[in-house]
Amino acid sequence: MRVQIKRSMWAMLTTFMILGVAMSSSAHATNSGYSNWGDDNGQKYTICHRSDSVTNPYIRERVDISAIDGIGGSDHFGQHKGPLASSQAVAQALKSSHKKWGDIIPPTPINPAGLNWTPVGQAMWANDCNYAKVATASVTTIPATCESGEQLVYGPITDAVYSGTPDGTIGPKSYNVTATAYAGYLFNNSTNILTFDGSLAGPLTGDQCSPTPELKTATATVNKLPATCTAGETLSFSDVQYATASGTANGTTGPANFDVIFTADKGAQFDNKGTTVLEFKGILAGPSTDASCVGGKGSTEAPTTPSAPATPTAVQPIKALPYTAGDTSTTVIAGGSLLTTLLGLAGLRRLFGRSL
Repeated sequence: MRVQIKRSMWAMLTTFMILGVAMSSSAHATNSGYSNWGDDNGQKYTICHRSDSVTNPYIRERVDISAIDGIGGSDHFGQHKGPLASSQAVAQALKSSHKKWGDIIPPTPINPAGLNWTPVGQAMWANDCNYAKVATASVTTIPATCESGEQLVYGPITDAVYSGTPDGTIGPKSYNVTATAYAGYLFNNSTNILTFDGSLAGPLTGDQCSPTPELKTATATVNKLPATCTAGETLSFSDVQYATASGTANGTTGPANFDVIFTADKGAQFDNKGTTVLEFKGILAGPSTDASCVGGKGSTEAPTTPSAPATPTAVQPIKALPYTAGDTSTTVIAGGSLLTTLLGLAGLRRLFGRSL
């Protein structure tokens, strides 16, 4: 009987020992969630105790959990519940209005929300109870082209790290990028996390991406071949390329007026300024009355040809621009030829009166 009783007692003792170990392990597991701000199984915590200084608003202290449990209302949690002095400007405003700011207290099993444990408060706590430092991050995109979609570009980053859609991703695709500030740092919006999301467009399409046809260079030259003793000046076209002539025909001889218009073919222009029309206008003189022509004009004697014929004269265009054919408004004469060269005597009479 005594042996049985002893065995029962040992069994009960062993059970209590096992339960004790289990309870101890359970208690440690419960407090282990706060091990990053407390130690000694959650019995001591680091807090930011308020000061009266605007430039140094908090003092870092290590306290027992009993000093922040709020029981009795006479500890840090109960007596220092003012607002957070999140910046020097905020602290100065509070001090000027004779208000005290509150402590920064991390979560505990008794007060799981902590005190002033906001993102700003956490950053200050991580920065040894000083004002949080500023982190920066930004995300931009490179516009789409006909060959490539819109491209994601991470901007410069300081005291933070990017995660999410990789830098350089090309659309079409949606993106979601997160920038997380380091401990003790905040972004300008007083948070420790920035999120950038949106859609990256694909390559451009439509007319804006149609191949642009290569413009051809049109050319046209008009000359006046010199008069001879038997024939007047002759109109001569040369170097005509990607253009069509209208008006006075090539080879016309004087005396005569001429008006020639060259129009560039489709997809061609005369220069890099979009010129598509050239107009040449003037007068072709009659046969030469030079002394070397025996007898002169109307003589029955056989004429002789000058020994050294004159060089052909190049005619300058009076218009060189995209314009409507037939437009006779202000004419600009390249090279400054005489008015009589263009208008002739009959034209001058119409211009100035019949007295000429």
